[in-house]
Amino acid sequence: MRISYKPSLFLALFTLLFTLMFFSVPGYSANIDESWYGINYFPQNHQFYNMFYDWYTLDRQTGKLVYQIVENDLAMLSLCGFDFLHLYIWEEAWFQRGFKSLGSDPRDSDNDQWNALNEFVVLADKYGFKVGVHFANKTVIDKLQSGITKEEAVKLGEDYYDWASIFIKELSRHENIVLWGFIYGFSPAPLAGGEENGWNAFFKSGYSKFDRLISSLRPKNPALLGINLAIKVIPFKFGIRTRYIWNTFELQRQAKVLTDMGLREPDVFMLQLYNHNDVDLKYALKDLTSGPLVREGISLDPKKIFVVEFGASSSLANPPYGNNIFGVGDSFSPSYDLNGHRSWLLRTLRAFNSFGINKMAYWTLYDAPDFWSGPPFNKTKDDPDFAWQSHLGLMPYGKNLKPKPAFWDISRFYKLKKADDARRRIR
Repeated sequence: MRISYKPSLFLALFTLLFTLMFFSVPGYSANIDESWYGINYFPQNHQFYNMFYDWYTLDRQTGKLVYQIVENDLAMLSLCGFDFLHLYIWEEAWFQRGFKSLGSDPRDSDNDQWNALNEFVVLADKYGFKVGVHFANKTVIDKLQSGITKEEAVKLGEDYYDWASIFIKELSRHENIVLWGFIYGFSPAPLAGGEENGWNAFFKSGYSKFDRLISSLRPKNPALLGINLAIKVIPFKFGIRTRYIWNTFELQRQAKVLTDMGLREPDVFMLQLYNHNDVDLKYALKDLTSGPLVREGISLDPKKIFVVEFGASSSLANPPYGNNIFGVGDSFSPSYDLNGHRSWLLRTLRAFNSFGINKMAYWTLYDAPDFWSGPPFNKTKDDPDFAWQSHLGLMPYGKNLKPKPAFWDISRFYKLKKADDARRRIR
């Protein structure tokens, strides 16, 4: 005899809750309270703009296809506590590779880069990564730096939006994209004539359209909108010691320009926080976040700060972890040996943590001496700039080499922070 059974409402709700807790895929809320524990990623031998250009090619060092290398790296990074990938979209004017620029359709870019980009975002989702897309367009930057008129800047903003919106409309179907970065390389210009200034006219024209499009895609794609702020660091000699003073007044003024022009404040302010030492970094972060320093500026909410790049070089280490040459890079960030490299990283992470900054992406996973010694840079091995740039990674260049000690330090930090975040959510 067949017995029919009608489950109770309580049991049905219990079953639904159990399923959501244990069997649902990761969700992406994209709000400013969310933490991003990330890295600027590209695979070894295929740096920057080369990653998508080479996506379907065979890597000479491993004998694997590039996309297979990427999948292996993402699987490893996911196990090591990383959950966010900061992704620059390079336009081809930078290095004759990358996506077609203004006036062209980026979907028609060489080597099927458009399909490669979509596959990358899908792979990221497979391993639980959120993705921040950040547009890097040299054509726009060159035109803005050429001294164009306000009218030309407005038109440039419209053309730039037309180009970038193709990416946004296509990629917004991927729920793991949680950030659209307006443009890499420059920021609004405070105390420069408001929207009569070409840079600000470009921002008002392009950013307003970005904001409307991204807002229209919510709640299906709740990604945030971010802008760069440009940091100026000035060294001052005090006897035998040098202090590095960050122009935080200027940063707070940059942050206020958009609202002064009647635009919505960005969801996220993107900062490159290379630094010489954590003492001066903490002074700067305290100034930025403790209240307006000037009437023309605004205080930055730490939760709205995304450290889009931070890193230090291990070039003072012995090969393959360095080349025993001292170099100095962005914001006077110096080179270290392996112990100095990990010490710098831990002090920097603790500085971010002490101010409640919960969004960050280290620069980068792999050292890249092959990239900087090749065209178009052609830097020589004894060039201090080559030394610094080539050894910023958490892993050395080469096959089957152990990660730098700093890799395990950032992995532990990210895992501990994610555990803390999970405990807070349960409460």
